[in-house]
Amino acid sequence: MATSMIPPVIQKLGSLPMDEANYLLQAKPEVESLRKELNLMTTSSLKNADAIHHKSERAKEWARQLKELVFEAKDSIDVFVRKVAQKGRGGVVSKLPKLLINAHRLKGKIEDIKAKIKKLLEDRMNYDIKPSEEDQTSAQAHQGEASCESTIDIMLVDVGGFQSKAEELVKLLMEEKPRGQFGVVSITGIGALEITFLAYKIYNRDDVKKHFDCQACVYISKEYKIRDVLFNIIKQVMVLRDEEEKALALEEAEKLKEKLSEFLRDKKNYLFVLDDVWSEDWNKLKRFFPVPCNYQQCRVLLTTRDEGAIWPAELIAPPYKLQLLDKEGNCTELPDRLKLFFPYFGFFPKDTKIQRDRLIRLWVAEGFLEPKGDLTMEDVGGECLEELMQWNLIQVEKWKSNGVPDTFIIHDLFLNLAISMAKEDHFLKISTPHHESWKYSRRVALHDNCRKDTMAEVLSVSSSWSGSSNPLRSLLCFTKMNPTLCGQFKLLNVLDLEGAPGIESLPKEIGNLISLKYLSLCRTSLKALPPWVGNLHNLQTLNLYKTMIQSVPIEIFELDKLRHLLCFSKCWVWESDPFIVESVSRASQRLSPARIQNLRDLQTLWFHSSSWIKGGLEKLTNLRELGLSGFGAHIDHKDALYRALSKLQRLEVLYLVQLTLSGCYQIHLPSFSSHSYLYDITIIGVLPNLSNLPSKLTRLRLASSNLEEDMMETLEKLPNLKELKLDPFTYVGVEIKCTEGWFPKLENLSLRLFPSLMRWIVEDRAMPNLKTLEINSLMELRCIPHGLRHITGLQRLSLEMPQEFLDRVKKGGEDWQQISHVPFIMTREVHHIPKADIMSRNLPRDMKELSCSQPRI
Repeated sequence: MATSMIPPVIQKLGSLPMDEANYLLQAKPEVESLRKELNLMTTSSLKNADAIHHKSERAKEWARQLKELVFEAKDSIDVFVRKVAQKGRGGVVSKLPKLLINAHRLKGKIEDIKAKIKKLLEDRMNYDIKPSEEDQTSAQAHQGEASCESTIDIMLVDVGGFQSKAEELVKLLMEEKPRGQFGVVSITGIGALEITFLAYKIYNRDDVKKHFDCQACVYISKEYKIRDVLFNIIKQVMVLRDEEEKALALEEAEKLKEKLSEFLRDKKNYLFVLDDVWSEDWNKLKRFFPVPCNYQQCRVLLTTRDEGAIWPAELIAPPYKLQLLDKEGNCTELPDRLKLFFPYFGFFPKDTKIQRDRLIRLWVAEGFLEPKGDLTMEDVGGECLEELMQWNLIQVEKWKSNGVPDTFIIHDLFLNLAISMAKEDHFLKISTPHHESWKYSRRVALHDNCRKDTMAEVLSVSSSWSGSSNPLRSLLCFTKMNPTLCGQFKLLNVLDLEGAPGIESLPKEIGNLISLKYLSLCRTSLKALPPWVGNLHNLQTLNLYKTMIQSVPIEIFELDKLRHLLCFSKCWVWESDPFIVESVSRASQRLSPARIQNLRDLQTLWFHSSSWIKGGLEKLTNLRELGLSGFGAHIDHKDALYRALSKLQRLEVLYLVQLTLSGCYQIHLPSFSSHSYLYDITIIGVLPNLSNLPSKLTRLRLASSNLEEDMMETLEKLPNLKELKLDPFTYVGVEIKCTEGWFPKLENLSLRLFPSLMRWIVEDRAMPNLKTLEINSLMELRCIPHGLRHITGLQRLSLEMPQEFLDRVKKGGEDWQQISHVPFIMTREVHHIPKADIMSRNLPRDMKELSCSQPRI
């Protein structure tokens, strides 16, 4: 992986901030010389060594030594830059002599590194790196770079006729018979990774996906629990809300079996892939799987390393034995650009749902990404994730409404592979209950099972750093820890404490981490953000989403390198807490309105609105996500916001919360006709009309709009809409109607707390692709729409309604036939709320919070 480590370092050397003061010119020629030297090696010897290092331990050692020199150069420069930044704040002239001394020392260090690199190049022959191998591996590397086809697939073609065998396996899976019973196909062999690659390749084929109504793939470990297997299958085949998933996670195996049976009863065919099964596992598992009906085709693809497995009677063909690949059968001929990104998944604990945006922001802070043409670093990161998906190394757990992945999961075997690749080159260290050396750890992940003294051990290694070892650069914490210790890691670039328990305040030591580019305290109990946050002038991402913060210091607007600023609080409720509104407003009022325009790199901004909106929001033309709350009481703020919205034409996501203590004010949206990227809009506040919504919208959420006329006819003019959430008080009329042919792409619909709705008409062939429907607290609605019986693809129906309504839709009730085809129905009684209380919004607490759930960030 040595090659993959070089580009970020070269980028760092090339972007040394020479423009800060002329005194840095003392070191610039040497830095440029070293950058060119490293760039030359990246295009020749280093790639060749990386391509053959698995053949020779000596070649691996050569690559390791070169990588250590690269790190040493980076560390020397980072230390120098840090000293410059610290001294520059107190005035340059008085400290110029010491800075010149430091620059001279840096020149000597770089010359020393160049000499060592030159010697390594001359010694290549002594490390089994021969010219003939260089030529051969260069051609192979070039071929691998130019092709998107999986190297594993190429190798499998050469071993045992993989392609023809794969076609045979797919044919077996899709045969019409047998029906009414399990049909088992198996793959066996001693190479677990290769078997899994083959199974995933088959599972992800387009023809397989089109053939089966639903499918799921589950990894079976030696310590598996049947309820966990069933739960994982249910999560893949059903569309669940977060609260439904949490409820099912507590159910026993028998209850989960009932849920799965209920869902599968109307499916024509379905496929389960059970990966890494051991002897007798299938015979235990199948007792909990729903027995197929006479008209159903159920296929099970089993993979196992247990060649002595007792094969089940349901086997429809002899097991396919996959030959063990040779030593090249690993992720080594993987393209160099991906060798840096795939090991990063090893940071995350098993079964973690990894957010796409979080991952890309981490990569940006690590320096792994560079802009390309019109693409930002974040865009390039998205392309890298697409490639990893094509290699089947990661799986999409959830999609955004615009077809972009939202969260990822990674198979246990591939997670172990990522960790193995990371450890091999000291790329990453993961805490374990056992003693490990942290000497070369530049990145550390603290998981739930780490020892109490783990942080102290990491700290002692970092504190003793003398310039030749590798100091800590990235720390991700998934468990309880003392954040004060983090202040000792002087060159830390990434500090991700997302979800870490027990963090209520930030120690002042963190204010000294001036190299920090990524700081996340998302989902912690943090109560205040200190003013010294302004010292962290290299920050690119500051994530304070779902903290207990009630105000922010003015110094936050000094961070002019910010690309992503997320400051929404989780203590916000239906009627805004006056302390939250006033304290944030007071802090913002101190801000000179013109200073917000200095944050020109901002792509994501979730913040409480105030006078700063008037001072340059429209100049933040790189914004892609904008979330604002609490701007309703200030008419001049609103006018400035509307002017800005018309100019922010790169917006993709817009989230506006306009509730204040004094009520809601009307929101007049500008025309979005030229906003070709805007796909997701949430508006909580009064809308006089919906005429200006962009036609390319795929997701829309409204609340407190107080619309008096049926909005469905207007919303139907959004032909690409896939998700529609109409929350409390969106509509105050008595009838809505969905006409034939309307909402052709709509998949998810939610209607909650319409105070006066009595009739809902759904005509035949309206909403033909609807998959999930939520009907919640429509207190005056008397019956389920009859047209729902025509929506045959409806998978999940959630009904939170008064008991008299639920009686009509239960089995045998008057409206049961309208929904009997829906495989998953969840019901919950909501006690009748007097209409006077609804109209005055004197609601129970749970209903107040109903419409104010936080945005998806």
